[in-house]
Amino acid sequence: LFQQCKGDTDVVFNAAALSDFTVSSVEADGVPTSKATGKISSATKSLIVRLTAAQKLLPLMRTFFPVAKIVGWKFEVNGVRQAAISRGNQQILSCHSAACVVNGPAYGEGFGFLEADHVHHVDSKQALAAFCADWVKK
Repeated sequence: LFQQCKGDTDVVFNAAALSDFTVSSVEADGVPTSKATGKISSATKSLIVRLTAAQKLLPLMRTFFPVAKIVGWKFEVNGVRQAAISRGNQQILSCHSAACVVNGPAYGEGFGFLEADHVHHVDSKQALAAFCADWVKK
């Protein structure tokens, strides 16, 4: 899919937690299941789902979209606003992206749109969407 879009993409917004984990195994009542077994019965008493870390997609985006403006996302739980902003800036540098949206309990209310060490604060999802639309037009 990425290969098909490669030349026609101006902007890529990579959503938070996109594919951070993948299901590695499932056990229903202690019995391993597979995709081939189909539906898990609603009579199942115990269900264990094991997740493993998936390959991060954001660091690969520049390969697929060499000239696009790429925007990552950083949802931060621990720390304070400045630490969340710092981690967003680290993401921009390590992933060669143009910007990063930062939010979560560490950031506090609203969203920070980071680019080139500058933070544009917006108070709501609607304001973020409007800001992003204007940013894309630049």
